[in-house]
Amino acid sequence: MLIDEAHIIFKDKKSQEILEKILREIRSQGVSIILLSQGIEEFNQPSFDFSTMCNTSFLLKIKDINNIKVINKFLGYSEKEGRKAKQSLEKIETITAGVISNIKEFEKAQLFELAQFSQ
Repeated sequence: MLIDEAHIIFKDKKSQEILEKILREIRSQGVSIILLSQGIEEFNQPSFDFSTMCNTSFLLKIKDINNIKVINKFLGYSEKEGRKAKQSLEKIETITAGVISNIKEFEKAQLFELAQFSQ
């Protein structure tokens, strides 16, 4: 399930409750939930921190680039890794489809390039 512009859902209390229920119950049935947003601060709401349910995260060009504390929490990074992540994120403007991730197979905070694949 893919939810684009997830920050819109985060602004509405009833939608937040529904999304939280989906994340807690449907994921346990093997369904992947993908939340897309241009910012990561919206994931941490007073009633629920949606970032805690994000096992795999990708950050492309985000508006929260200077908020290293939020980046660290979102990706599970240390302070040092967060500084490196910020440096990597700053390079995204010059790299097409640059991204960092918390996937264990990638070096933490290392920028890598996504390529479009089609058959």
